[in-house]
Amino acid sequence: AVKQKRGEFIGAWAPYGYRKDPEDSHHLILNEETAPVVKRLFTLRVDGTNIQQIARQLDLEGILSPAAYLYEKGFVRTEKYKDVPWNAKVIKRILENPVYLGHMVQGKTRQSFYEGRPAVPVDEAEWIRVENTHDALVDRETFDIVQQLAGESRTDYHRKLGKYDHLETHENILL
Repeated sequence: AVKQKRGEFIGAWAPYGYRKDPEDSHHLILNEETAPVVKRLFTLRVDGTNIQQIARQLDLEGILSPAAYLYEKGFVRTEKYKDVPWNAKVIKRILENPVYLGHMVQGKTRQSFYEGRPAVPVDEAEWIRVENTHDALVDRETFDIVQQLAGESRTDYHRKLGKYDHLETHENILL
């Protein structure tokens, strides 16, 4: 937690769009290959492209997803990552991450390795935030627009959830 409070990166792999500084593995620097892809994700989203369309477009263009990129570069050797396509969950995670504003936000989950317990989410108030620790890939205005669009999408989704509740349901005789 000491390194996190100093704004030092402690993860195994740098977030997509960044790489670990060869002179200081706790510092993030731009990845010349993937940083433009992250910038493009934000631009496409601001321009109104939905997340599924973004995923399809990147796959069609042959742009490697974060998992496939790690495999291609030899950071992970597990074959299952080789051809992982882009998906909405990964794109949403990138678009919501304040790391792309140049801020380090860590401690979002807590895990007990010695007890073999899985990672559990930590209350947002307990996250460790340190601002301006590395170069930003997106400006605050763009980031905020994308967050607003995500909020509108969530609201729209929840509004539609009960839309068909009034319809009669019938038992499925095939089950």
